[in-house]
Amino acid sequence: MQPSPQHASELIHKLENLFEKLDKISFQPQLFDEVYAQNMCFEDPFHRIEGRDDFKHYCANLYENVAYCRFTFLSRFMQESQAVLRWRMDLSHPRLNKGQNIILDGCSYLEFEQKITFHRDYFDGGQMLYEHLPLLKHAIALIKNRMVN
Repeated sequence: MQPSPQHASELIHKLENLFEKLDKISFQPQLFDEVYAQNMCFEDPFHRIEGRDDFKHYCANLYENVAYCRFTFLSRFMQESQAVLRWRMDLSHPRLNKGQNIILDGCSYLEFEQKITFHRDYFDGGQMLYEHLPLLKHAIALIKNRMVN
């Protein structure tokens, strides 16, 4: 069943609030229950997770090791039971980039009825991870340099 425009807007606003304020201290699994359907699916360049409970577990583990993570939502595009959110993530992880902040631009594609049933994040995996690993950092920089020159 297609949600009303008002319900869709409120649902997306709840999702934005959830991720704007999410960290290991403020992590509240019940907030995911308000936004995501039990049978939801999450995908990003590194994972595919089926089910809200597994997604909550994934997020809890992910944020446990992060020193700092903030999402800023830049724009949203909505049509019927779909939305695309453009965001910027400011991330600090002790094992990436010597603990220095990483800025990552991305977007989320969402499908929903009364709650979100599908969430797919699109971002550059190299920008987030590979370019900040000591063994790969220099090799990727060399490859990028050769592509430009």
